[in-house]
Amino acid sequence: VFRATSNLEAALAQPFTTRWSFDVELLGRLFAGDPATISLPGTVIEEPLLQWVDQPGSSMSPAAMVRSGVDVTALAFQRLRHRRR
Repeated sequence: VFRATSNLEAALAQPFTTRWSFDVELLGRLFAGDPATISLPGTVIEEPLLQWVDQPGSSMSPAAMVRSGVDVTALAFQRLRHRRR
């Protein structure tokens, strides 16, 4: 759940570059991973799931898992490059 703020609007303004890791990309943007967004105030609340219900047919293929790992690695390198500027 996100509050409808200008930070969120700015973070959602650009298309995502990842397919399976968009949540990681969004959080990176909100935490100033994207220069177009303003960083969040320091408050983030994580609500763990109390129960997981598996949906048949909704699992990722091995190729999608590899692609997700590549995407997250690419996001990490982008963030490092941005910090060095």
